[in-house]
Amino acid sequence: MLKGQPLRQLRLPKLRGSPSLPETPLPAAQQGGVTGQPPSGEDLRAPEDRGARPAVRRGPGNLLTISLEGTSLRVLAFRGGKAVAWIVLPFNPLFIRNGFVANPEALATVVRNALNSKGLLQKGFLARLRPWRVAAAFPSFQSASRVIAVPQAKGVNPAGVIDREARRWMNFTPEDHYLFWQEVSRSGAQRQYFALSVPKTPLQTFINTLRLAGLSPSKIVLKPQALASLVTHERAVLANVENNSIDIAIVVNGVPMVMRSVFLGNELLNSETAAPRLTEELNRTITYHNDTNRDAPIPEQAPIYLSGALASDRDVMEAVERDAGLKCLTARLPVDLPPDYPVHQLVVNAALAAADRPAKTR
Repeated sequence: MLKGQPLRQLRLPKLRGSPSLPETPLPAAQQGGVTGQPPSGEDLRAPEDRGARPAVRRGPGNLLTISLEGTSLRVLAFRGGKAVAWIVLPFNPLFIRNGFVANPEALATVVRNALNSKGLLQKGFLARLRPWRVAAAFPSFQSASRVIAVPQAKGVNPAGVIDREARRWMNFTPEDHYLFWQEVSRSGAQRQYFALSVPKTPLQTFINTLRLAGLSPSKIVLKPQALASLVTHERAVLANVENNSIDIAIVVNGVPMVMRSVFLGNELLNSETAAPRLTEELNRTITYHNDTNRDAPIPEQAPIYLSGALASDRDVMEAVERDAGLKCLTARLPVDLPPDYPVHQLVVNAALAAADRPAKTR
């Protein structure tokens, strides 16, 4: 069981009994999708390829971000701090069950083929010369979060208190979940910890899928955590709307204090059905938060950050403002992106890149 890890960069668990990587490539899969690259004519080669000494950069450096959203793979790649390619690729819905990877080998094939199609999956000398750092967003289905108060008193062990309260209120069991926490505030009498439990088996399967695709993830973040890093208001709501899922979080001082993720299964959303379902889930989540935080409720016309494939639909935005009493905003992405970048579909990837802090290059 993992404890005390920073929530914005979860260290990967050591996997027991995980499948070994195959020695031969998996069978090729034919998949259709949409991919993107910056306009032609720009020199997209890394500085070292142009004969220049690599510069010290504060951007995402050589970073590959991956997210599985709805029934599509989404990738955003950076070289030298600059976006060089992105991918939005639908895959077979049967590869997912209850929002998690159900067929690691088949989905790994999709990932590998997609990366190869854009020249992003390097091997041998190039992989050692210009290695990718891989950051991935993990679905928050079956994850639970809670703010836990721990008395500041001699002899009180925060680990023991958090473990006990997580078992009591979050259905946490060490056999089935990883437990993470982070102190978010303190007073003279107590400390407040944000605790998060993540299901073990789906997380292990997700990591194994990436490794089968030839990737070694260095950072994994829950989708609401990644999106919360883009919130600039002290109190705000965020919602990610895909064709088969809705993710909602109440964000306070950059921390997703309340998270609600709904997997819709065969109940696929479209522009007509997304609006009423989203407002229903928003009202339910906000009511729960306000009932349990009567001293600091979400105010009327609070900002809401919308993202996801259906977030740009005008009917959805109008319904949210009218029926949920919120003010729709689009997150500003603090990374250098080309003008034709599909913002709503790849907000999670951009958030992963914005939060990345690479080591300096000498």
